[in-house]
Amino acid sequence: MNITLRRATVSDAEILTKMNLQLIEDENSRNTMIFDALLKRMRSWLHGEYTAILVFNNSDIVGYAIYRQDQDQYNPDQPVVYVRQFFIQRDKRRVGIGRKAFEMISKELFPPRCKITLEILETNSAGRVFWGEIGFKPYSTLFYRV
Repeated sequence: MNITLRRATVSDAEILTKMNLQLIEDENSRNTMIFDALLKRMRSWLHGEYTAILVFNNSDIVGYAIYRQDQDQYNPDQPVVYVRQFFIQRDKRRVGIGRKAFEMISKELFPPRCKITLEILETNSAGRVFWGEIGFKPYSTLFYRV
């Protein structure tokens, strides 16, 4: 395993969007956006407040992360990184790539001693297992009614 990272640019938006479609499916998300709408959103994120990182194993793209840096609402001196999306391709999972990639991203790119937050859909049981295995704990539950 030879994991490397590269900051994504707008020219990477299509490959990021293809992986985002897989993430939406894997999470059993209710998101019904089609490719063109997701691509437009991805480009907007890359031009805006989000940073995207491509994850490589050797020379193959195997995943990505999208995040932004914030401040803790109760302690403004505490940096917080909100991870919007983290994805490893299906055939590359459960071999340590995701764990290693997230470790590298958080150590090399996030501020020291920052708080890291993310959301997991209730329908994403594999995601809940992964994040729990690398030390994340649930904090809140979002309820909604249709």
